[in-house]
Amino acid sequence: MQYKPNLKSTNNMESIKFFFRISGIIVFTFITHVVSGQQNNSLYFLDRVPQSIQLNPALQPSCKFYFGFPALSGIEINAGNNALGIRDVLIKDKDLDMLVTPLYSEKISRDALNKLRKNNIFSSGAQLDLISFGFKIKESYVSFLIADKINMNVNIPKDLATFVYDGIDVGKSYTFDRIGVNANYYREYSIGYSEKLNDRVSFGIRGKMLFGKANISSRQNEITLSEPDRETLQLSSSIKMNSSLPHFKVYTDPSGKPDSTDFEDFDDGEAFVEDLFLLTKNKGFAFDLGFQYNIDDRSALSASILDLGYINWKTNVNTLSGGGDYYFHGVNFNNDSTDEAEAILDTLKDVYDMTVANDPYSTLLNPKLYVGYSYSPNRFFKFGLLSRSELILKTLRQQFTGSITMYPAQILSATVSYTVANRMYDNLGVSLTLRTGPFQMYFMSERIPLFWYKVKGDNIPFIPYYAKDVNFRMGINFVFGANPRRKLMKDQPFLE
Repeated sequence: MQYKPNLKSTNNMESIKFFFRISGIIVFTFITHVVSGQQNNSLYFLDRVPQSIQLNPALQPSCKFYFGFPALSGIEINAGNNALGIRDVLIKDKDLDMLVTPLYSEKISRDALNKLRKNNIFSSGAQLDLISFGFKIKESYVSFLIADKINMNVNIPKDLATFVYDGIDVGKSYTFDRIGVNANYYREYSIGYSEKLNDRVSFGIRGKMLFGKANISSRQNEITLSEPDRETLQLSSSIKMNSSLPHFKVYTDPSGKPDSTDFEDFDDGEAFVEDLFLLTKNKGFAFDLGFQYNIDDRSALSASILDLGYINWKTNVNTLSGGGDYYFHGVNFNNDSTDEAEAILDTLKDVYDMTVANDPYSTLLNPKLYVGYSYSPNRFFKFGLLSRSELILKTLRQQFTGSITMYPAQILSATVSYTVANRMYDNLGVSLTLRTGPFQMYFMSERIPLFWYKVKGDNIPFIPYYAKDVNFRMGINFVFGANPRRKLMKDQPFLE
């Protein structure tokens, strides 16, 4: 539908464009400072850490039984983006020998914009393993996991950043069709099964029952902004936004159109626990598949595909949808600006046929594909190569990791890795695994920057100048049946 409001325009279009420009700069500055993620790839080849089966259900830990310390067997935090590093938001000015922001000068701002991709994905996530254990039965391995998972992905088109900096002019138009967000918090109950089909081939599958706690997701966004002439801005859009948030309410006006939103107060802490952490009505299902092929006694090829599934959201559901075309002719500041603003808002509500629905909806998980190759020349070293592909908001993100794992002693193993991701080539990773008796502790991170920078005279600590990502994982397990002295009893050693 189209509508042209009958508003008199003065020479205020430049003021309106200035307002858009300043507002956009504020948004852009916020976006470029968002930290956002990647799961730890080094875990894939650490078969002596039981949690490695989370990345490939065909793998079998080198112990007969393991039990993860409750809520401490797996703690992971990750964040990253495919567009901007710290050096793109804190830029070294060689003449001043200091750090400046992208808004410091026209040249620096333009350089920052040129580094953006057509679609810029900002992601973050966290995982907490509440309960995990597994055991070996002859040639099979069974594992259980209860974990809370949080992930958020935001897609910012380059056109949006260009618009908020350059503004708009006659003949220009911007398209923001791929702008979107997908944020999930859910609990996973999973059972994994791995079977050695013969001496060379292993196959694994994991079924997951999911219970959604909170979600925000955009289903379709088609937004175009243009300036046909000096006196007019045209905005055309079609949007649909879903949410399932405890105690989040959308209020409507007498005509049934959305009027305002609010988070209702929780009555007490018990209600908060019941309405969020114990919520079980948003059910979903997913599964993982994996295999491993032992080429010979020293090398193996493996692959897995994870998170093929969905969640049905039925509680606390609000779906905001609508669209239309709007021609904005400016505000007449000679009249009462408050009345003018209210008239514009009323017109927008009429033009954009926005509706609120409470119908259930579904969201898909982000599927991931791992392909790995490992080679062990002897019992002290293992080399690994891994490809990781993930589909996020219809954009494919690719990573490659190479690793060397060393076993200098029965109680210790260490891994050094190198990852290429998000157009960055200096991601150093390390991991340490320590076992004393049945007690095992591990720590890993594979986004340790190689280059750090300190500006002379500035009270700024050393910063990871090229960093785009950060991740961290640690955990504590109890492992049994991992004593190498039991080789003669056909017990596979935990550390050879």
